[in-house]
Amino acid sequence: MQILIVNDDGIDSPLLHLLTRLAKPFGDVTVAAPVAQCSAMSQRITVFGELTVKPVKDYPVEGVRAYSVEGTPADCTKIGCYYLTDKTPDIVFSGINYGVNTGYDICYSGTVSAAIEGAMLGIPAIAYSTVPDKGVEVIEAFFPEITRHLIDTPLPKGHIYSVNFPGGSAGNCKGILHDRIPTQHAYYQDYYERTDHADGSFTLRCGPMLAEGADPESDLEAVKNGFISVGILYNPVMHPKTTKDL
Repeated sequence: MQILIVNDDGIDSPLLHLLTRLAKPFGDVTVAAPVAQCSAMSQRITVFGELTVKPVKDYPVEGVRAYSVEGTPADCTKIGCYYLTDKTPDIVFSGINYGVNTGYDICYSGTVSAAIEGAMLGIPAIAYSTVPDKGVEVIEAFFPEITRHLIDTPLPKGHIYSVNFPGGSAGNCKGILHDRIPTQHAYYQDYYERTDHADGSFTLRCGPMLAEGADPESDLEAVKNGFISVGILYNPVMHPKTTKDL
């Protein structure tokens, strides 16, 4: 397989390097990742100006071609598909994101959007995310099984798989739950600790907060309870609803 790997945490992300290493047994790997951190960029693309793409020397995973892109995660997908692979990629792997992408987070996620960009180009895609600061044992143990199953189970055009890994040891992972739906509650970017200034301006401190009350069948509830969550997402523009559908 011709595999294109992208992410939103940047070319130096250790989880990108992990994904690259785990993907190698599945085929010929090319990496295209942003120069810097690009979280929460959604599906933004660069419309004006120039983009510089540089080959990465001494990439920590041997046998792959890696490039840094002065652009967004979606730019990386487009540039990778058009310019960096010998032929159109068979699949796009996006991630592994440092932090889960569940619920409303999906709308903001550069990781998920980079995968959807692949789907818009007619290429199957999988977005991978994980609980931060909890190690990678679960990913190491379950990635081959999950990825092989998803590759062998193609989706309709415009759809992608979204995989969220829990933290902890591999032995404590309770298993894999498929068909998880995005919860109506998740991590979200909150604005708090307002500080007012004499000139009438004010400053807001920003930070991710975790909402409680996730839906029982949701992606977030699965991860919180020690399961790997696998869900299916799609770009609504490619599958618009009509008044007849409502």
